[in-house]
Amino acid sequence: MRSAFILSLALLAGCASSPGYRSPALHLPASFREARDTSGSTPHAATPNAIARESADQAPPPRSDYWEQLGDTTLNRLIAEVVRANQDVQAAEARVRATRSERVRTLLDLTPDTRLTGSYARQRLSSSSFPGFAGSFPDQNIWDAGVSAAWDLDVFGQIRQTAQARGAMVGAAQAELRDVQISLTAELALTYFELRGAQEQLSVARENAENQRRTFEITHQRLDAGRGSAFDTERAQAQLSSTLAEIPAREAQVAAAQYRIGVLVGRAPAAVAAELEQPARVPALPDVASMGNPEAIVRDRPDVTAAERQAAAQGALVGAAKASYLPKISSAAAPVMSRRRSGRSARRARCATPSDR
Repeated sequence: MRSAFILSLALLAGCASSPGYRSPALHLPASFREARDTSGSTPHAATPNAIARESADQAPPPRSDYWEQLGDTTLNRLIAEVVRANQDVQAAEARVRATRSERVRTLLDLTPDTRLTGSYARQRLSSSSFPGFAGSFPDQNIWDAGVSAAWDLDVFGQIRQTAQARGAMVGAAQAELRDVQISLTAELALTYFELRGAQEQLSVARENAENQRRTFEITHQRLDAGRGSAFDTERAQAQLSSTLAEIPAREAQVAAAQYRIGVLVGRAPAAVAAELEQPARVPALPDVASMGNPEAIVRDRPDVTAAERQAAAQGALVGAAKASYLPKISSAAAPVMSRRRSGRSARRARCATPSDR
């Protein structure tokens, strides 16, 4: 009988369990089809030796401080503010904390559920309930305390698989946080480069306008002196007007980039625009030595990691759902402690006799 019961439990556990999650295989080439020479030449087809060398010398994992390679302290400071103060980043961090708390709450279901109860009462018995007694009964203080504990044995693994799913969701939330950070830092860097480029173009346009204004003045003076032509004067004036018309557009481009950076770093755009008012040169881009393995690049993408963790969580939830159809086995215990004490000021009850009447 016992062996049949154990066998039935084993069969039910096998029906409730879900297959273990395995990371899907990626059918990708060993290396990229084309390789770019770091000297700046045009792309060329990779030779077998180059492919073998590329596969042997894999690129290291992406660094979180790769923007520091540009050597621009302003850009590094702005990126640090984005990672810390951006609203989307803070929302993603809150989702990570929420998934972690859900996982901890699920893990606590594996521990016994203990409850403490207590009560206090003060009572006095009526002497009319006891014929033959006279006087009053003493007051009594009654304390009752109890402890009850219940433990779900989780025979079929519903709680364990739910906890496994919660852990996978934590990994997905962390990958989504990294995805948000990478997207926002890339957007900030792109806007910062656009800002510096627009500031440089604005500076060049202003210098050109100043030079063309002097040219127009010279041609006008030559025309007044009778040594120039009206065509040269009109052409110089047209060039000056065309350059002056470009300046407001460049100024609007600079202001838009400044305000965009302010929104990304989570501060007042006007304050950030004042900090970025001073023009600076565009940072020089470092040489890219190696792009690494296509499979490593794909697996390192945070959106791919988040999708993989979501798939793992859904697989574990399937097993938990199957286990919810099966009986739950738990053990419980409820020891109770009670104490009664009489009051000090109460009088003792005494029996009535004929002499007392």
